[in-house]
Amino acid sequence: LFSKSKGKYSTVYIRATIITLSAVLTMACPVNAGDKGEKVVPIFKVYEISGCNSEGLDFSPVVIGDKLVFVSERAIDLINYGETGYSKRSYLTIQYSTIKNANDTTTYSIPKLFSGRICQLQHSGPISFDLSGEFAVFTRVKYFRSEEGRLYRPQLFSTKFEKNRWREIELLNINNAKYSYGHPALSSDGKMLYFVSDMEGGYGGKDIYRSEHKEGLWSDPVNLGPEVNTVGN
Repeated sequence: LFSKSKGKYSTVYIRATIITLSAVLTMACPVNAGDKGEKVVPIFKVYEISGCNSEGLDFSPVVIGDKLVFVSERAIDLINYGETGYSKRSYLTIQYSTIKNANDTTTYSIPKLFSGRICQLQHSGPISFDLSGEFAVFTRVKYFRSEEGRLYRPQLFSTKFEKNRWREIELLNINNAKYSYGHPALSSDGKMLYFVSDMEGGYGGKDIYRSEHKEGLWSDPVNLGPEVNTVGN
């Protein structure tokens, strides 16, 4: 998620539609399959998740416990707290759907807003959790004032789940209003954070960086280098 200035993981996304994989890498597929008439062997089957996708964008899904958490462009319903069924598009928000398994059938509840404290009247998401599911880092667009006028930059925030609520929402110390930060990915222990940024000194437009949590602060971002990052995004 990047905006312009003024003016565990059984799910993936393709073309901003949430899908689920019934099996992963169960069969090998020839490298040059189809070039010489070889039979192309599918390595998994893909099914669209019924009831979760909207007419807008739905992407970056992650499974935490019995919840499928994802980013959605569906309209915010401030009265019913984000239930689906609306035609107009709105801010990107973090939504969740409860996963239910019964009689060898998996179903997903109607998506709802993940947290009113996390999702405010700015674009929010994606979000990443540690293994406990009680610590998360997410992207939210933040407004800044500058000599150039208003700036809207995606920044990284952290939050903790305590007493049945997401609390202690804090702007990470590695953010800088000059640049955009997004797409966080936490390690299982919540101590290592990978993210994307267009900060100065990278190899391309937007590079992947990492930062380690030490003594209550996140360390200076380290670029993953040319083996990972390219001259593009």
